[in-house]
Amino acid sequence: MHVIAVTGMPGAGKELAAELAQRRGWPVLSMGELVRAETRRRGLPADPQHVAETATALRKERGPGAWAELLLPLLEEQAAGGARTVLVDGVRNVAEVEVLRRALGGEFVLVGIAAEAAIRHERLIGRGRSDDVPAKAWLEERDRRELGYGLGEVLATADHTLRNESTKAAFREALERLLDEIGGA
Repeated sequence: MHVIAVTGMPGAGKELAAELAQRRGWPVLSMGELVRAETRRRGLPADPQHVAETATALRKERGPGAWAELLLPLLEEQAAGGARTVLVDGVRNVAEVEVLRRALGGEFVLVGIAAEAAIRHERLIGRGRSDDVPAKAWLEERDRRELGYGLGEVLATADHTLRNESTKAAFREALERLLDEIGGA
């Protein structure tokens, strides 16, 4: 089974990658959804503050690769179910990459998606997800938190990197070509 993990700052375009994978019939597993689910499991609302606190708390409790370790049984389920390619949305730090590379070897590919902060922030304001707050200061704080997790280093070590600063159609086309290349049609 091939596992394509997409990484990038909030609003860079990971959700479009997930949509395109789903259209291909590929299962999509979201690291962010794992965090939101764990936040709710802990009896907390899935608002920005509690999601961030849960993400950090689990890393402190179980180590920096904890979220990837929680993902591995889900990947095993997908493999047992016959999935040939799975897209993982939202790897955040090098320890998570190491957990996935160790478990999956050459079947793991990391794709970085990059976009300037102003462009990403504009996208996030219109997204409307429970852990999004349309305020510039909050968005800047979220960027600092993501970089604090090690996301910048993950982006720098991606196997492939796409910039998403033009039109949605242009990015979709570039992303489709890359997914064809690394995951099959």
